[in-house]
Amino acid sequence: MLKVTTEPVPPRKLVIFDLDGTLIDSRQVMTSSFRLAYAQTVGPGEAPVEEFLKRLGQPFPTILEELGLPGEMYEVFRALSSARVADVVTIPKAIEVCRQLRAMGVDSALITGKDRRRTEEILAHLSIGELFSGLVAGDDDLPGKPAPDGVVALCELHGLDPADSVVVGDSWVDIASGAAAGARTVAVGWGMGTKVELHEAEPDAYIEHPSELFGCLYDLLARRDVSITNEYAS
Repeated sequence: MLKVTTEPVPPRKLVIFDLDGTLIDSRQVMTSSFRLAYAQTVGPGEAPVEEFLKRLGQPFPTILEELGLPGEMYEVFRALSSARVADVVTIPKAIEVCRQLRAMGVDSALITGKDRRRTEEILAHLSIGELFSGLVAGDDDLPGKPAPDGVVALCELHGLDPADSVVVGDSWVDIASGAAAGARTVAVGWGMGTKVELHEAEPDAYIEHPSELFGCLYDLLARRDVSITNEYAS
């Protein structure tokens, strides 16, 4: 006999993560690839690495345009980065949070300025692709961060209101895109954004260490409608 329950159904939730600097450590790969791509396409001189790192999260062609660098750097950089995919590593405690979220029925998705091909290469190399039920990449046909379009698209994919989502990232563009979409936001201090830049973006929460991430997300996710409950909360 079919059992009918009158228990309220908890609302579904979504956490949208930035990738580089938030869930994976790719700084050395990107820095060295950027320097080599600059040398091959621009020539001798010091590549504007710090200005490049400040803009991570945006699509790479947008970064090149803002820095006044030639568009042909894109393919060179992409090839150099792909060749070093084996040097990319996870941020273990952050990935563990993704596993915890999945175990408690909360969807996770990715929004990155990295192109889709390289993103999928990295996810496959690290064996973490199954943790994410959606991806918006930098070469998708959407305005890149800090525009809200990618966040909105991922919420629509999951049939959710942005208010039932949280965006997590290490750059001001992550926080700006989430806030503009109507999501709550968490700025993380272990990536490439500076503390000053992240605080100026006015996130809903700022944390310094991956060990703080699950508790922070749990608190934010439980604020709307029905509180989520699971064994990790105790």
